[in-house]
Amino acid sequence: MKGAEDVQAEREAKQREALAEFDAVLQPASPATPLIEAAFYRGQIHLDRGELAGALADFTRVISERPRFAPAYALRAKTQFLAGRNQAALEDLTTLAGLDAERTIDPESAQAYQQRGGHLRRLAAELEGTA
Repeated sequence: MKGAEDVQAEREAKQREALAEFDAVLQPASPATPLIEAAFYRGQIHLDRGELAGALADFTRVISERPRFAPAYALRAKTQFLAGRNQAALEDLTTLAGLDAERTIDPESAQAYQQRGGHLRRLAAELEGTA
């Protein structure tokens, strides 16, 4: 039976391997169109490892390539909060709320506050689970 240290070491080894593969896919020498999904998954690994700058860079890259990809905004908002960039995180949640509503919404509207509140509750519950 594996101990907690063995499981953690195995997880870290798999993450290192995945990061290397994602890095290779995202290199300029890769095919003409890099798989932007690799940046999204690499960002998740960076976030999981507490590498906030790398996570922010990857989620921002995904958003620039696919501006309607809601999960990237959600994870970038989470990363922004963890980095202490609360205003930027709220802006991402406002954009996410607009994507949920399938239109741009007024950030001061009741709908925006309600949707940001829902996202914040889910995010807080997720962060409490990792603490």
